[in-house]
Amino acid sequence: MWFTWKKKNDDSYEPVEQTGTNTLIYIAYNAVWWVPILLTLLGVIDHMSGTIGFAAITALRLAANLYRTNVLDPVQAMNFPFRA
Repeated sequence: MWFTWKKKNDDSYEPVEQTGTNTLIYIAYNAVWWVPILLTLLGVIDHMSGTIGFAAITALRLAANLYRTNVLDPVQAMNFPFRA
């Protein structure tokens, strides 16, 4: 939400053009989050493994989002491929 506010209220803000690699990483990063859920629902892995996998991926996503929000400046954050 801070990035949206910054875009609207900062006159010096310039939109960041995403590279093809960044876009692919973004798509894969968001698709991987669903893998434990789908594997559990399809019966490939048991419920405990699915829960552990989902929790591990969610923890990594939390760390990436905290890093993006609290450490990077807005231009770097918009180039950061690990965002939800």
